[in-house]
Amino acid sequence: MKKTTVNPFVIFLLVSIVMLSSIGYVQAQLSQESFSIYSPNVMLEGETYSLMVTYDGINQQSLELNIFSEDPLMVQIIDDHATIKPTEGQALFKVFAKKEGETKIFAIVNEVMFEKTIKIQKPALLPQQLELIVPANTVKVREIPAYVVLKDSFDNPVSAAQDIEMTVTTFGNVKSETQNIVIPKNSHYVSFKAEVFGDGGINIAAQEFNTDTEYIQTEKEKSEVELRVRVAPNPIGASSFSEVYVWLEKDDAPYVPGNDMEITLASQNEDFLTFQKDARYNSLPTTQSLTSTTKIILEKGSSFTKTRVYATDFISEFNPGFGSDLRHVELTKGQAAEVFITAIASGVGGDEAKVLVTPSVGLTSAQFSTQSNQNFVVDPSVTKVWAYPDPAMDNFEIVMAPFIQLVNATTKNQAAEEELEKKGLDLEELDERESDDDNNNDDNNNDDNNNDDNNNDDTDGGIEGVSGEEQDEYCDKCIPIIIVEENLMAHVTTNDLGKTLSSSEEILSSSFRTNQNYAVFDATTTGKLGEMQINGVVDGTEGDKINIDVDQPFSSETKLQITPIPSIDFSSPVAQDLFMVYPTVGDSISDFKIDDLFISSKPQIKINEIRDVGFVKIVNGVIQSTSSETIEIAALAEGIEGVEGNLSIFNPEIKDILVNHPDQVRTELPFPFVVYATDHMGNPVKRIYDSQVSPSEAFVDSQSMSEQGLAMLPANMAPKIVIFKEGLNPTTTSFKVLDRTVSLSIDTQPPKNTKVGAPFQISYSVIPEDSIVKLKTKLNYEKTENGFKVVPLIGGMSDIQITASRQGFVDDVQSFQVNVIDDNVQPVEVVQQGFDPMILYSLIAISIGLGGFVFYKRFVKGKMAESSKSKIKKKGLDDDNEEDLTF
Repeated sequence: MKKTTVNPFVIFLLVSIVMLSSIGYVQAQLSQESFSIYSPNVMLEGETYSLMVTYDGINQQSLELNIFSEDPLMVQIIDDHATIKPTEGQALFKVFAKKEGETKIFAIVNEVMFEKTIKIQKPALLPQQLELIVPANTVKVREIPAYVVLKDSFDNPVSAAQDIEMTVTTFGNVKSETQNIVIPKNSHYVSFKAEVFGDGGINIAAQEFNTDTEYIQTEKEKSEVELRVRVAPNPIGASSFSEVYVWLEKDDAPYVPGNDMEITLASQNEDFLTFQKDARYNSLPTTQSLTSTTKIILEKGSSFTKTRVYATDFISEFNPGFGSDLRHVELTKGQAAEVFITAIASGVGGDEAKVLVTPSVGLTSAQFSTQSNQNFVVDPSVTKVWAYPDPAMDNFEIVMAPFIQLVNATTKNQAAEEELEKKGLDLEELDERESDDDNNNDDNNNDDNNNDDNNNDDTDGGIEGVSGEEQDEYCDKCIPIIIVEENLMAHVTTNDLGKTLSSSEEILSSSFRTNQNYAVFDATTTGKLGEMQINGVVDGTEGDKINIDVDQPFSSETKLQITPIPSIDFSSPVAQDLFMVYPTVGDSISDFKIDDLFISSKPQIKINEIRDVGFVKIVNGVIQSTSSETIEIAALAEGIEGVEGNLSIFNPEIKDILVNHPDQVRTELPFPFVVYATDHMGNPVKRIYDSQVSPSEAFVDSQSMSEQGLAMLPANMAPKIVIFKEGLNPTTTSFKVLDRTVSLSIDTQPPKNTKVGAPFQISYSVIPEDSIVKLKTKLNYEKTENGFKVVPLIGGMSDIQITASRQGFVDDVQSFQVNVIDDNVQPVEVVQQGFDPMILYSLIAISIGLGGFVFYKRFVKGKMAESSKSKIKKKGLDDDNEEDLTF
């Protein structure tokens, strides 16, 4: 046989790899992204629910989970431990929804923790709250009506099951005709009269219900047209710019000029803030005179106009290496300058906006990382949103920008405190003051500036150089981020009062100095009046939301207005007060006397009576049609402009079915399947288990579904189901059904080399245990318990394939090759041109037991030495009838 030379180092390396691979299966590293918790979208107070933890990998070992609640008084964990069994990928645990509200639950497996936000509601159609309604909050009349309406937790009117007694309290210069009122049984409202002698208000309260308050003011002397100016983003980062918005108001309503109006804008400190565009790109020469004023035109018929203001490029430690000449301004880390932008125009009242000019940070999105100084901890970056003009009447603009949020260190959690301690900071020396978190979320529209209220009311602390009591028009703990990478996007949504038209500017950049650090969205109102919510987020940051008002333009003409009273579509016709009609000038109820009031409606309502309370008319009627949830109303009267409006009619009948379940489920494993009966608006009234499904065979365990709100799907089912119950409108639902994967483990593998007639055993373990395991080979074999006994009767290379399968599961297939040597067959000489793989197979089989190095030293090296001293006497078989291989 021809000699074949093999590099001993190659043999040693290959042997080592084989030995390392024999350590066995190690489960893949678990990650937070691999797990999720499913809970029903709606959970009702007082109900027990099964929740589900899902693992999106294939676990060959059990995964043990510990589960706990952020607020045990709201969500009680019944099963604080759950196990995801091998290959199942999911596990159930139970919770009890104790109290209405929103909280989180957490699950921990190994060192991985993940969470789920849980929202609990009270059932619909149960009295939960009281609402006080007055026709308007500004009046120039003495007497007005007031209504108290009983509502459920979904803000829909509901009838009282018994009399509800309430106390009326007035304050200021407002008086009530009574101090005690009652919503009668089977009614949903009560009304009373109030007298207005000046500014004041009304409060109503009832046992076990909330209180509600309305503030009322009398119309002051005729006001003048006022100018408004606001800046966004605010603060402005060094070497960047912001939008300056200007509009007119009268009596807090938008005012549209009848001719072009010239407006002068001025910066009170041009060293920081200037209307000169190139100031932000260059160092400031001491001899350069910067532009501190500019003129813009508010065109006839326009609701607003705007321009830009630029922050100079001053030196700061936040922004090292940019800017060179401080002129006479010196800034250190944490300092900022407050600059006023003023707006004046002929014939109107002027206005000013406070602007904070602060150091900025040039970052990529990957650099939104935690930093700290002595007094502050830097949170992950956040988005801030502004919208102007406010109030809006037609077109408006939404501005959003990314910032680094500074939060006082004493408000951080223990982990952050430990991080500070690692940096050698003395926590006892940190200033003590309240967190500004609440002010950055819900209090964004409490003063004239509305959208600049994303700050807190602290009177100490904050950014050095600005007094806390003056920090009311900008985010005083925000460091502007100038994005130095492309394709970072901003996203905005509004409620149905506003529609986003386009994004005129994206947060993109090709270089630091020319980059715009905010986005502007053009938007328009939909024509509806009221409060608009705007949600915005820049990629990689925490989002923000604000509210602005949508109002009609100021008018000195007298017009009719309608204020609806929440109404119920009773099963039998019931006369009820439906809406109030009254004359207004601007936003105030006026003393115009309405003589003949004409009402039209679609669908038609039957007018029962129209009665007067001062200058307000109350329309009482009967709803005649249940086919519509909204009734269109038109009111006309002689000598006054008419008005159109809509009445929302609530139908308390339980009409529909709502189903909650995971979007994807695994076959033959239980999953949460929650069914509710709902009102006609889809709000859950009660949980039902006795609904039926079609096809009924789709659920393996219908008894389980009925009693525990769980269901199972068999393999290969069509995942579309109809749920129906007598008296309710049926609904359909569908699932994405995931097959599971069989886990086959070969415990005793077939040998790589054997002889004819030498039997060997193959043993295995499989999950699920009732899977079917089959062997495919040309060799003879017989099935044993958890294995196969193979008896090779023919020589040569033979393939062995083992397949584990189960209905509804993905097969697990493993393959092997066995070399069967027939001692009775004279081998044929094979002239090898290279390395024969069979030699390596034999070496590997021996080396597993002896080790690579021992094998090389004792066997390979020894054989090589022996073969150099001897000669081959014959070809083929030696005296021991074994194949002699020479290296």
